[in-house]
Amino acid sequence: MQAPINNKPKRLYFRRFTASDLPAIIAMESDVKVMCFTSFRRALSPTEIEARLHKILARSAEREAEKNSLGVWGAFSLSNDAFVGWCMLEDTRQPFLEIGYMLPQHQWGKGYATEIVKALQHYAFRRLQQPGLWAITQTENPASIAVLLKCGFIFQGCLPNGLHSYQCLNPDGQLRPVASESSNARLS
Repeated sequence: MQAPINNKPKRLYFRRFTASDLPAIIAMESDVKVMCFTSFRRALSPTEIEARLHKILARSAEREAEKNSLGVWGAFSLSNDAFVGWCMLEDTRQPFLEIGYMLPQHQWGKGYATEIVKALQHYAFRRLQQPGLWAITQTENPASIAVLLKCGFIFQGCLPNGLHSYQCLNPDGQLRPVASESSNARLS
């Protein structure tokens, strides 16, 4: 089923995952270079990945039944249906909904992460009327930091686990940084 987050992105469409997506997800989440930037900080085994996908599929089915607008979606190329990555919009008990994304290494550097974040922002702000969004990233992930800054997120601080916290308000509001970060000036 196509995801409701589509806002006419240039190159992508989004949909809930299906069991047939497992090979693409295994290829991505078993790659240590991809997974070192996640909370796992290690590549996952195919068994772990399959178990994670089954949880996502079960939760997606529940959300469809509840007409819940949050979740995890696959991002796919409009031109050839190739798997580009996954993205999420979740209530993680933070001040705002959390966004996240992960792309396989061969999709890095093509602007897909920026397109995904902008689509999530559009969906959260325009369709769901959310006041803001929250994101976290590894300090060692300058590419993801650059994407968040490019999309209007502002550094909020370092979390105890070494992650950086970012927030972005709905364009109707204003967000003031609570801390400064030297990379903000460099990457903006």
